[in-house]
Amino acid sequence: MNLVDFEQASRQAWPALEEQHLSYGVLRYAQGVNRRANSLALFPGARFDSDDLIETTERFFAEKSLPPIVRILKSDGCHGAGIEDLDRELDRKGYVAHAKSKLMVCDLSLLPHSIHNESLSVFHSCNLSQWLPLWHDFSGREAEELDANRLMLQKIEFPHSYLCARSRNSQVVSCGLGVLSNNVLGLFAIATSMQKRKQGYGRKIVTELMKWGISNGARFAYLQVELANESAIRLYQSMGFRERYSYWYRVKTTPNRIVR
Repeated sequence: MNLVDFEQASRQAWPALEEQHLSYGVLRYAQGVNRRANSLALFPGARFDSDDLIETTERFFAEKSLPPIVRILKSDGCHGAGIEDLDRELDRKGYVAHAKSKLMVCDLSLLPHSIHNESLSVFHSCNLSQWLPLWHDFSGREAEELDANRLMLQKIEFPHSYLCARSRNSQVVSCGLGVLSNNVLGLFAIATSMQKRKQGYGRKIVTELMKWGISNGARFAYLQVELANESAIRLYQSMGFRERYSYWYRVKTTPNRIVR
């Protein structure tokens, strides 16, 4: 799979509430909740005029009373002079780089067969209403973001699994979401309660979601992680994930509204 495939899969896996398709990308809006769904997502390798791109993006988000955000991709296949020039121009215009991240990929055919024999007793599938408050709690998200996240997740049109893990005393301590699109499994919202971190629950959730994906025809799994989250990156590397490309957001912040 190439970069275009992963970009399309990630947009499908976490839908925005509104999208405007352009020749060079997609303007995405979701009430200002998370950068991923409230930014211009550029098509890899697309041609564009930087001035027109910036003007169009600023007009779109001004109508939403949100700061304009442009997502910049860096890969051997797409980080050419046009992207570099755009990144510099955005920097010159006061767009600050936020959330430097990487997309990591795992070839599921290379996973050891032993993972299929692990016990399922601590896991259970949830519905969205059960799962969403847990994710918000474990990840420390703002309460006012709950409704927008619910609306976005209700728009998922592909097979998906909301998964939770319980501790020995039956307390739910970890959660995650897997979305299967075109034989590629996206892993999202992997979170563990503060008191139970560094006890292997994140690894178990990821493993169980990959098993679900494999049983439903997934050939690859991918996830997105911020560079600052070094412990998560080490975990995913130990599970066979490798960086496919990196990205960051250029945000023109305002005193009153910052999208996180």
